[in-house]
Amino acid sequence: MLPPRFTIVSDLFATSFQRWRDHVGPLTLLTILFCLLAWIPVLNIALSVGYIRYLLKLSRGEEADLGDLFRGWDCFLPALLYAVVLSVGYFLISLLPVLGVLLATLLVLVTLPGYVAVVENRMDVTTAFRWSTETLRSDPLNWGIILISCSFLFSLGALFFGLGLLITLPLATLIFICQYLRHQPDWY
Repeated sequence: MLPPRFTIVSDLFATSFQRWRDHVGPLTLLTILFCLLAWIPVLNIALSVGYIRYLLKLSRGEEADLGDLFRGWDCFLPALLYAVVLSVGYFLISLLPVLGVLLATLLVLVTLPGYVAVVENRMDVTTAFRWSTETLRSDPLNWGIILISCSFLFSLGALFFGLGLLITLPLATLIFICQYLRHQPDWY
């Protein structure tokens, strides 16, 4: 029998895998479209919003369609601002000697839930950064396990000439989103 904290993680993985397995065809097509088009500047922000919204709907058991990928323009500016602030922060922190890259990577991991909150609730950037750090502080063990596991899945997918990402990208993102939904901001 697993300790209660690990039961939560186990349930998240099981739920995410079930959703992924039930929708593997549309998820693969969605991921192919996303990967083919996401390299285009400006379009990539709107596509990431659409991709996350599709997976949010799927995680909640709502009906999602492939067109959701292209419906991220209504949240383009807040998502762009969040990405720019995060990129500048990453760049500046990574300039620090010795531990800079590690601290910059930690910054990105700590602020990832805020990006989903911006996409979903259209929070302003400062509120999303604050909420993200408070959320990770409230449940660091489960968030740590989820973030490390998702990073491992992304890496595993990249090992197979990038083709593995067609499988691991949606699965890892579903796992992350299920954890996000456990801590979803309820004051908005």
